[in-house]
Amino acid sequence: MTKSAQFLLALACAGLAACGGGYDAGPAAGLPASTAPGTPSALTAGKSIILNAGQTVMVPAGTVVRGTNNTVITVNGHLNTVRTTPGATVTVPADASGAADNTVIAG
Repeated sequence: MTKSAQFLLALACAGLAACGGGYDAGPAAGLPASTAPGTPSALTAGKSIILNAGQTVMVPAGTVVRGTNNTVITVNGHLNTVRTTPGATVTVPADASGAADNTVIAG
């Protein structure tokens, strides 16, 4: 392998290693692990998550869903189902109270 090829390979590996980090959508982000397969998790007050395809979360009223195409939906009331795009950001305001009985699904 030539020196320039070795350099390009090292540069590519360094670039891939730098791609770590990112958004934590696990328990530390306020999203507990589901208790059973197929059971959606509840997002708590003051927390956000970026939804993956097929992911479902339960949220209280007042939650804001921002789709990847910049559509914004504020969830009002109870027992609603909101369908959004994968990559959408779901944010529960810090002052949200009440049951997390609304469903947000990334299809």
